Amino acid sequence: MRDRSAACPRCPNADLRPERSLSYEVASPQALTDLATFDVAGFRTDFDDLIEPGIAISNGNSAYIQWRNVTKARVQGFETSFKFGFFDGGLLYSLGYTYVYPEDISNARPPEIPSPPSFVHESLRTCRLPHRGC
Repeated sequence: MRDRSAACPRCPNADLRPERSLSYEVASPQALTDLATFDVAGFRTDFDDLIEPGIAISNGNSAYIQWRNVTKARVQGFETSFKFGFFDGGLLYSLGYTYVYPEDISNARPPEIPSPPSFVHESLRTCRLPHRGC
């Protein structure tokens, strides 16, 4: 029975198995000054039975989403960030970049619905405590 309550209909999958994963990360945080830091990290996660959405077509030629298992998958990438405190750490600016490469290694192809391969993120926030407590 399909769920038609959502903007994009979904169909349950009785054969869905729980996913398992093993993750690795190597990081190197560096304090540049008392108020500035730079971090770089590499990461990798290996999945068995990764759960991801797939597009399916019903007998009536209607498209719907069904969650499926990918036999083996891998997500790997790296991340960098720079943080700088202003006003004795009362205002914290953060700028980062993340690159992600997801792969269905059972079929040696990217996932059916790919995630963005990279993105830039930034934030500006205030802190009541000095920089080291933020």
